[in-house]
Amino acid sequence: MQLRTPKRYTVKGSRRPLINLKWLWLYITAPILILIAVVIWDYRQPIGDVVGQWTSKNVNISLPTTPTPAPTPADPGEVAKALTTGRVDHAVDVLDNLSNTTPNLAKIPSLAAQLLVLRADGTSPDNITRATHFAQKAITAEPEASDGWISEAIVLDWGKQPKAALGYALRAKDLDSNDAMVLTVLGEIYHDLEKDDQATKLIDSGIAAAKAANPVDNAALAHAYYVKALLYDAANDNKSAVAAMLEAWKFAQSDITVPSSYITQWLGAYYLSQQQADKAVQMLSDGIKRDQDDPLLQWQLGMVYINTGDPNKARTYFETCRNLDPQEVKCLKRLAQLYYVEQNYQQVVETIQTAIEQNLHDPKDYEMSALGYRGLNQCDKAVDALTIGLQYIDPSDANMKADYADLLHSCGAPVAIDTPAATEASVAPTPTITPTPKKR
Repeated sequence: MQLRTPKRYTVKGSRRPLINLKWLWLYITAPILILIAVVIWDYRQPIGDVVGQWTSKNVNISLPTTPTPAPTPADPGEVAKALTTGRVDHAVDVLDNLSNTTPNLAKIPSLAAQLLVLRADGTSPDNITRATHFAQKAITAEPEASDGWISEAIVLDWGKQPKAALGYALRAKDLDSNDAMVLTVLGEIYHDLEKDDQATKLIDSGIAAAKAANPVDNAALAHAYYVKALLYDAANDNKSAVAAMLEAWKFAQSDITVPSSYITQWLGAYYLSQQQADKAVQMLSDGIKRDQDDPLLQWQLGMVYINTGDPNKARTYFETCRNLDPQEVKCLKRLAQLYYVEQNYQQVVETIQTAIEQNLHDPKDYEMSALGYRGLNQCDKAVDALTIGLQYIDPSDANMKADYADLLHSCGAPVAIDTPAATEASVAPTPTITPTPKKR
Protein backbone atom coordinates (compact mmCIF):
# COMPACT_ATOMS: atom_id res chain seq x y z
CA MET A 1 0.00 0.00 0.00
CA GLN A 2 1.49 3.26 -1.08
CA LEU A 3 1.44 6.15 1.35
CA ARG A 4 1.13 9.69 -0.07
CA THR A 5 1.89 12.91 1.58
CA PRO A 6 -1.44 14.35 2.49
CA LYS A 7 -2.50 17.75 1.17
CA ARG A 8 -2.48 20.67 3.58
CA TYR A 9 -5.89 20.62 5.10
CA THR A 10 -7.86 23.85 5.17
CA VAL A 11 -11.10 24.28 6.94
CA LYS A 12 -13.85 25.43 4.69
CA GLY A 13 -14.35 29.20 4.76
CA SER A 14 -10.95 29.94 6.28
CA ARG A 15 -9.23 31.43 3.19
CA ARG A 16 -7.74 34.94 3.80
CA PRO A 17 -9.44 37.81 2.01
CA LEU A 18 -7.51 40.12 -0.26
CA ILE A 19 -8.09 43.09 2.04
CA ASN A 20 -7.96 42.55 5.77
CA LEU A 21 -10.41 44.91 7.42
CA LYS A 22 -8.37 44.80 10.62
CA TRP A 23 -5.82 47.10 8.94
CA LEU A 24 -8.40 49.39 7.41
CA TRP A 25 -7.28 52.35 9.62
CA LEU A 26 -3.78 52.10 8.19
CA TYR A 27 -5.06 52.16 4.63
CA ILE A 28 -7.03 55.28 5.39
CA THR A 29 -4.42 57.27 7.44
CA ALA A 30 -1.29 56.47 5.40
CA PRO A 31 -2.22 58.69 2.43
CA ILE A 32 -3.19 61.47 4.83
CA LEU A 33 0.15 61.24 6.66
CA ILE A 34 2.03 61.20 3.38
CA LEU A 35 0.10 64.26 2.20
CA ILE A 36 0.89 66.13 5.45
CA ALA A 37 4.58 65.21 5.18
CA VAL A 38 4.69 66.56 1.62
CA VAL A 39 3.08 69.85 2.70
CA ILE A 40 5.50 70.22 5.64
CA TRP A 41 8.45 69.60 3.33
CA ASP A 42 7.24 72.15 0.83
CA TYR A 43 6.79 74.78 3.60
CA ARG A 44 9.72 73.75 5.76
CA GLN A 45 11.40 77.22 5.77
CA PRO A 46 8.49 79.34 7.12
CA ILE A 47 7.46 76.58 9.52
CA GLY A 48 11.05 76.39 10.84
CA ASP A 49 11.12 80.17 11.44
CA VAL A 50 7.87 80.03 13.43
CA VAL A 51 9.11 77.10 15.53
CA GLY A 52 12.42 78.84 16.16
CA GLN A 53 10.75 82.01 17.35
CA TRP A 54 8.49 80.10 19.71
CA THR A 55 11.42 78.11 21.08
CA SER A 56 13.53 81.17 21.75
CA LYS A 57 10.69 82.69 23.76
CA ASN A 58 9.52 79.65 25.67
CA VAL A 59 12.43 77.22 25.94
CA ASN A 60 15.57 78.04 27.93
CA ILE A 61 18.44 76.17 26.34
CA SER A 62 21.73 76.36 28.19
CA LEU A 63 24.66 76.20 25.81
CA PRO A 64 28.17 75.47 27.04
CA THR A 65 30.20 78.68 27.34
CA THR A 66 33.88 79.41 27.64
CA PRO A 67 34.62 79.70 31.36
CA THR A 68 35.64 83.21 32.45
CA PRO A 69 38.74 83.20 34.61
CA ALA A 70 38.10 84.54 38.10
CA PRO A 71 39.92 87.85 38.77
CA THR A 72 42.94 87.60 41.01
CA PRO A 73 42.16 89.21 44.37
CA ALA A 74 44.12 92.42 45.01
CA ASP A 75 46.89 92.10 47.56
CA PRO A 76 46.72 94.84 50.23
CA GLY A 77 50.49 94.59 50.58
CA GLU A 78 50.79 95.70 46.96
CA VAL A 79 49.57 99.17 47.96
CA ALA A 80 52.43 99.61 50.43
CA LYS A 81 54.90 98.24 47.90
CA ALA A 82 53.72 100.68 45.22
CA LEU A 83 53.83 103.67 47.56
CA THR A 84 57.26 102.71 48.87
CA THR A 85 58.61 102.81 45.31
CA GLY A 86 56.80 106.06 44.49
CA ARG A 87 54.28 104.49 42.11
CA VAL A 88 51.21 106.37 43.27
CA ASP A 89 49.16 105.65 40.14
CA HIS A 90 49.68 101.92 40.57
CA ALA A 91 48.75 102.19 44.25
CA VAL A 92 45.50 103.87 43.24
CA ASP A 93 44.78 101.05 40.77
CA VAL A 94 45.30 98.46 43.50
CA LEU A 95 43.05 100.42 45.86
CA ASP A 96 40.42 100.44 43.13
CA ASN A 97 40.51 96.64 42.94
CA LEU A 98 40.44 96.36 46.72
CA SER A 99 37.41 98.62 46.93
CA ASN A 100 35.59 96.31 44.53
CA THR A 101 36.25 93.30 46.76
CA THR A 102 35.29 95.20 49.95
CA PRO A 103 32.39 97.38 48.76
CA ASN A 104 31.27 98.30 52.28
CA LEU A 105 34.54 99.86 53.44
CA ALA A 106 34.87 103.61 52.86
CA LYS A 107 38.50 104.07 53.90
CA ILE A 108 39.92 102.34 50.81
CA PRO A 109 38.34 104.51 48.06
CA SER A 110 38.73 107.53 50.35
CA LEU A 111 42.50 107.02 50.45
CA ALA A 112 42.57 106.65 46.66
CA ALA A 113 40.75 109.98 46.26
CA GLN A 114 43.19 111.80 48.53
CA LEU A 115 46.25 110.26 46.85
CA LEU A 116 45.00 111.61 43.52
CA VAL A 117 44.15 115.14 44.67
CA LEU A 118 46.85 115.94 47.23
CA ARG A 119 49.72 116.08 44.77
CA ALA A 120 51.42 118.73 42.67
CA ASP A 121 49.34 117.61 39.68
CA GLY A 122 46.23 117.10 41.80
CA THR A 123 44.01 119.63 40.06
CA SER A 124 44.40 118.17 36.57
CA PRO A 125 40.99 117.30 35.04
CA ASP A 126 41.81 113.58 34.96
CA ASN A 127 42.77 113.51 38.64
CA ILE A 128 39.69 115.48 39.69
CA THR A 129 37.36 113.22 37.69
CA ARG A 130 38.82 110.00 39.03
CA ALA A 131 39.06 111.31 42.58
CA THR A 132 35.39 112.28 42.44
CA HIS A 133 34.57 108.69 41.45
CA PHE A 134 36.43 107.33 44.46
CA ALA A 135 34.95 109.84 46.91
CA GLN A 136 31.42 109.04 45.78
CA LYS A 137 32.26 105.35 46.01
CA ALA A 138 33.34 105.87 49.62
CA ILE A 139 30.10 107.68 50.45
CA THR A 140 28.08 104.83 48.94
CA ALA A 141 30.13 102.25 50.83
CA GLU A 142 29.52 103.80 54.27
CA PRO A 143 27.07 106.72 54.20
CA GLU A 144 27.31 107.12 57.97
CA ALA A 145 31.12 107.38 57.99
CA SER A 146 32.86 110.73 57.53
CA ASP A 147 35.60 109.39 55.21
CA GLY A 148 33.75 109.65 51.92
CA TRP A 149 32.12 112.99 52.70
CA ILE A 150 35.39 114.67 53.65
CA SER A 151 37.17 113.20 50.62
CA GLU A 152 34.52 114.67 48.34
CA ALA A 153 34.95 118.00 50.13
CA ILE A 154 38.69 117.90 49.39
CA VAL A 155 38.06 117.10 45.73
CA LEU A 156 35.57 119.92 45.30
CA ASP A 157 37.72 122.45 47.16
CA TRP A 158 40.81 121.63 45.11
CA GLY A 159 38.61 121.78 42.03
CA LYS A 160 37.94 125.45 42.89
CA GLN A 161 34.44 124.85 44.24
CA PRO A 162 34.77 125.75 47.95
CA LYS A 163 31.08 126.60 48.35
CA ALA A 164 30.04 123.17 47.12
CA ALA A 165 32.78 121.58 49.22
CA LEU A 166 31.48 123.25 52.39
CA GLY A 167 28.27 121.23 52.37
CA TYR A 168 30.14 117.92 52.25
CA ALA A 169 32.56 119.03 54.96
CA LEU A 170 29.74 120.07 57.27
CA ARG A 171 28.04 116.72 56.69
CA ALA A 172 31.30 115.00 57.64
CA LYS A 173 31.48 117.11 60.79
CA ASP A 174 27.94 116.10 61.72
CA LEU A 175 29.00 112.46 61.46
CA ASP A 176 32.28 112.87 63.37
CA SER A 177 32.85 116.25 64.96
CA ASN A 178 36.22 115.29 66.47
CA ASP A 179 37.86 113.81 63.37
CA ALA A 180 41.18 115.60 62.76
CA MET A 181 41.00 115.49 58.95
CA VAL A 182 37.41 116.73 58.99
CA LEU A 183 38.37 119.75 61.10
CA THR A 184 41.43 120.41 58.93
CA VAL A 185 39.61 120.30 55.61
CA LEU A 186 36.79 122.43 56.98
CA GLY A 187 39.42 125.00 58.01
CA GLU A 188 40.97 124.84 54.54
CA ILE A 189 37.60 125.51 52.92
CA TYR A 190 36.97 128.52 55.15
CA HIS A 191 40.41 129.85 54.16
CA ASP A 192 39.44 129.52 50.49
CA LEU A 193 36.21 131.34 51.30
CA GLU A 194 38.36 134.13 52.80
CA LYS A 195 37.21 133.48 56.37
CA ASP A 196 40.63 133.10 57.91
CA ASP A 197 39.60 133.65 61.53
CA GLN A 198 37.31 130.61 61.42
CA ALA A 199 39.92 128.73 59.43
CA THR A 200 42.66 129.32 62.01
CA LYS A 201 40.50 128.04 64.89
CA LEU A 202 39.56 124.91 62.99
CA ILE A 203 43.16 124.19 61.94
CA ASP A 204 44.37 124.50 65.53
CA SER A 205 41.58 122.14 66.63
CA GLY A 206 42.53 119.73 63.86
CA ILE A 207 46.18 119.69 64.95
CA ALA A 208 45.19 119.03 68.56
CA ALA A 209 42.82 116.22 67.54
CA ALA A 210 45.44 114.62 65.26
CA LYS A 211 48.07 114.61 68.01
CA ALA A 212 45.60 113.19 70.53
CA ALA A 213 44.55 110.35 68.23
CA ASN A 214 45.86 106.84 68.89
CA PRO A 215 47.79 106.29 66.72
CA VAL A 216 48.71 109.87 65.82
CA ASP A 217 46.96 110.97 62.62
CA ASN A 218 49.97 111.88 60.46
CA ALA A 219 47.87 112.52 57.34
CA ALA A 220 45.75 115.09 59.16
CA LEU A 221 48.84 116.70 60.75
CA ALA A 222 50.62 117.00 57.40
CA HIS A 223 47.60 118.61 55.79
CA ALA A 224 46.86 120.84 58.79
CA TYR A 225 50.36 122.32 58.79
CA TYR A 226 50.13 122.75 55.02
CA VAL A 227 46.96 124.83 55.43
CA LYS A 228 48.53 126.68 58.35
CA ALA A 229 51.40 127.65 56.04
CA LEU A 230 48.88 129.02 53.52
CA LEU A 231 47.29 131.08 56.29
CA TYR A 232 50.67 132.52 57.28
CA ASP A 233 51.52 133.16 53.63
CA ALA A 234 48.23 135.03 53.14
CA ALA A 235 49.15 137.22 56.11
CA ASN A 236 52.61 137.89 54.60
CA ASP A 237 54.32 136.03 57.43
CA ASN A 238 56.84 134.30 55.21
CA LYS A 239 59.04 132.89 57.96
CA SER A 240 56.16 131.23 59.80
CA ALA A 241 54.76 129.91 56.50
CA VAL A 242 57.99 128.09 55.69
CA ALA A 243 58.30 126.71 59.23
CA ALA A 244 54.74 125.35 59.06
CA MET A 245 55.36 123.80 55.63
CA LEU A 246 58.48 122.07 56.93
CA GLU A 247 56.34 120.62 59.72
CA ALA A 248 53.91 119.38 57.10
CA TRP A 249 56.78 117.70 55.23
CA LYS A 250 58.03 116.08 58.44
CA PHE A 251 54.70 114.42 59.16
CA ALA A 252 54.25 113.42 55.52
CA GLN A 253 57.59 111.60 55.62
CA SER A 254 56.48 109.53 58.61
CA ASP A 255 53.82 107.57 56.71
CA ILE A 256 54.00 106.39 53.08
CA THR A 257 50.22 106.59 52.71
CA VAL A 258 50.31 110.35 53.28
CA PRO A 259 50.40 112.36 50.01
CA SER A 260 53.38 114.69 49.96
CA SER A 261 54.22 116.00 46.50
CA TYR A 262 51.97 119.05 46.93
CA ILE A 263 54.04 119.95 49.99
CA THR A 264 57.42 119.50 48.29
CA GLN A 265 56.17 121.53 45.34
CA TRP A 266 55.57 124.55 47.57
CA LEU A 267 58.91 124.21 49.37
CA GLY A 268 60.81 123.70 46.11
CA ALA A 269 59.32 126.88 44.69
CA TYR A 270 60.15 128.79 47.86
CA TYR A 271 63.80 127.74 47.95
CA LEU A 272 64.27 128.63 44.31
CA SER A 273 62.75 132.08 44.88
CA GLN A 274 65.35 132.54 47.64
CA GLN A 275 68.20 131.57 45.28
CA GLN A 276 68.73 128.33 47.21
CA ALA A 277 68.86 126.01 44.23
CA ASP A 278 70.54 123.15 46.12
CA LYS A 279 67.73 123.01 48.66
CA ALA A 280 65.16 123.26 45.87
CA VAL A 281 66.75 120.31 44.04
CA GLN A 282 66.90 118.23 47.21
CA MET A 283 63.31 118.95 48.17
CA LEU A 284 61.89 118.26 44.72
CA SER A 285 64.03 115.12 44.33
CA ASP A 286 62.63 113.81 47.61
CA GLY A 287 59.15 114.61 46.37
CA ILE A 288 59.75 112.67 43.14
CA LYS A 289 60.90 109.63 45.12
CA ARG A 290 57.52 109.66 46.88
CA ASP A 291 55.53 110.26 43.68
CA GLN A 292 57.32 109.40 40.46
CA ASP A 293 54.04 109.63 38.53
CA ASP A 294 53.49 113.34 39.17
CA PRO A 295 54.47 115.25 35.99
CA LEU A 296 54.55 118.69 37.61
CA LEU A 297 57.32 117.75 40.04
CA GLN A 298 59.40 116.79 37.00
CA TRP A 299 58.58 120.10 35.34
CA GLN A 300 59.44 122.04 38.47
CA LEU A 301 62.82 120.36 38.85
CA GLY A 302 63.49 121.10 35.19
CA MET A 303 62.74 124.75 35.89
CA VAL A 304 65.29 124.77 38.69
CA TYR A 305 67.97 123.65 36.23
CA ILE A 306 66.81 126.24 33.67
CA ASN A 307 67.31 128.91 36.32
CA THR A 308 70.75 127.57 37.21
CA GLY A 309 71.84 127.52 33.55
CA ASP A 310 71.79 123.77 32.88
CA PRO A 311 69.35 123.23 29.98
CA ASN A 312 70.58 119.67 29.34
CA LYS A 313 69.48 118.49 32.78
CA ALA A 314 66.33 120.54 32.45
CA ARG A 315 65.47 118.74 29.22
CA THR A 316 65.61 115.36 30.99
CA TYR A 317 62.94 116.40 33.46
CA PHE A 318 60.78 118.18 30.88
CA GLU A 319 60.80 115.08 28.69
CA THR A 320 59.93 112.86 31.67
CA CYS A 321 57.06 115.23 32.42
CA ARG A 322 55.80 114.91 28.84
CA ASN A 323 56.11 111.13 28.97
CA LEU A 324 53.99 111.05 32.11
CA ASP A 325 51.42 113.44 30.63
CA PRO A 326 51.69 114.15 26.88
CA GLN A 327 49.18 117.00 27.27
CA GLU A 328 50.94 118.86 30.11
CA VAL A 329 51.21 122.37 28.67
CA LYS A 330 53.95 123.61 30.99
CA CYS A 331 56.33 120.90 29.83
CA LEU A 332 55.42 121.29 26.17
CA LYS A 333 56.15 125.03 26.25
CA ARG A 334 59.57 124.58 27.81
CA LEU A 335 60.53 121.79 25.42
CA ALA A 336 59.51 123.98 22.47
CA GLN A 337 61.78 126.75 23.76
CA LEU A 338 64.70 124.34 24.07
CA TYR A 339 64.10 123.05 20.53
CA TYR A 340 64.11 126.63 19.27
CA VAL A 341 67.48 127.34 20.87
CA GLU A 342 68.79 124.17 19.18
CA GLN A 343 67.29 125.34 15.84
CA ASN A 344 65.19 122.18 15.69
CA TYR A 345 62.32 124.08 14.14
CA GLN A 346 60.18 121.12 13.12
CA GLN A 347 60.10 119.94 16.72
CA VAL A 348 59.23 123.48 17.80
CA VAL A 349 56.18 123.52 15.56
CA GLU A 350 54.98 120.04 16.49
CA THR A 351 55.48 120.47 20.23
CA ILE A 352 53.91 123.90 20.61
CA GLN A 353 50.96 122.86 18.44
CA THR A 354 50.05 120.24 21.06
CA ALA A 355 50.02 123.02 23.66
CA ILE A 356 47.89 125.26 21.44
CA GLU A 357 45.35 122.47 21.03
CA GLN A 358 44.66 122.67 24.75
CA ASN A 359 42.77 125.88 23.87
CA LEU A 360 44.53 128.07 26.44
CA HIS A 361 44.69 131.10 24.12
CA ASP A 362 48.20 132.10 25.18
CA PRO A 363 49.69 134.56 22.64
CA LYS A 364 53.19 133.31 23.57
CA ASP A 365 52.30 129.90 22.13
CA TYR A 366 51.38 131.42 18.79
CA GLU A 367 54.56 133.48 18.87
CA MET A 368 56.62 130.31 19.41
CA SER A 369 54.75 128.60 16.59
CA ALA A 370 55.53 131.53 14.29
CA LEU A 371 59.22 131.36 15.23
CA GLY A 372 59.28 127.69 14.32
CA TYR A 373 57.57 128.22 10.98
CA ARG A 374 59.85 131.14 10.16
CA GLY A 375 62.84 128.91 10.87
CA LEU A 376 61.38 126.40 8.39
CA ASN A 377 61.00 129.21 5.82
CA GLN A 378 57.24 128.86 5.94
CA CYS A 379 56.36 132.48 6.57
CA ASP A 380 52.80 132.07 5.33
CA LYS A 381 52.09 129.70 8.23
CA ALA A 382 54.01 131.97 10.62
CA VAL A 383 51.78 134.91 9.66
CA ASP A 384 48.68 132.76 10.11
CA ALA A 385 49.80 131.84 13.64
CA LEU A 386 50.53 135.45 14.54
CA THR A 387 47.21 136.62 13.12
CA ILE A 388 45.39 134.23 15.45
CA GLY A 389 47.59 135.12 18.42
CA LEU A 390 47.02 138.86 18.01
CA GLN A 391 43.45 138.58 19.29
CA TYR A 392 44.68 137.14 22.61
CA ILE A 393 47.30 139.80 23.40
CA ASP A 394 46.59 141.95 26.44
CA PRO A 395 46.20 145.53 25.08
CA SER A 396 48.52 146.78 27.82
CA ASP A 397 51.29 144.28 26.98
CA ALA A 398 53.61 146.48 24.93
CA ASN A 399 56.45 143.93 24.83
CA MET A 400 54.26 141.22 23.36
CA LYS A 401 52.90 143.61 20.74
CA ALA A 402 56.44 144.58 19.83
CA ASP A 403 57.50 140.93 19.47
CA TYR A 404 54.57 140.26 17.15
CA ALA A 405 55.31 143.36 15.07
CA ASP A 406 58.96 142.33 14.71
CA LEU A 407 58.05 138.79 13.60
CA LEU A 408 55.41 139.98 11.15
CA HIS A 409 57.84 142.47 9.66
CA SER A 410 60.54 139.78 9.30
CA CYS A 411 58.07 137.73 7.27
CA GLY A 412 57.19 140.68 5.03
CA ALA A 413 53.79 141.28 6.56
CA PRO A 414 54.10 144.47 8.62
CA VAL A 415 51.23 145.32 10.92
CA ALA A 416 50.67 148.74 12.42
CA ILE A 417 51.34 148.18 16.12
CA ASP A 418 52.15 151.41 17.92
CA THR A 419 54.85 150.01 20.23
CA PRO A 420 58.64 149.96 19.85
CA ALA A 421 60.01 146.87 18.17
CA ALA A 422 61.52 144.34 20.56
CA THR A 423 64.54 142.21 19.89
CA GLU A 424 64.13 138.48 19.42
CA ALA A 425 65.99 137.94 22.69
CA SER A 426 62.81 138.92 24.45
CA VAL A 427 61.30 135.61 23.34
CA ALA A 428 61.42 132.88 25.99
CA PRO A 429 62.97 134.89 28.84
CA THR A 430 64.64 133.11 31.71
CA PRO A 431 61.79 132.04 34.02
CA THR A 432 61.58 132.24 37.76
CA ILE A 433 59.40 130.33 40.21
CA THR A 434 57.60 131.69 43.21
CA PRO A 435 55.64 129.74 45.84
CA THR A 436 52.47 128.49 44.19
CA PRO A 437 49.17 128.14 46.08
CA LYS A 438 47.46 124.79 45.62
CA LYS A 439 44.68 126.21 43.42
CA ARG A 440 46.43 126.61 40.09
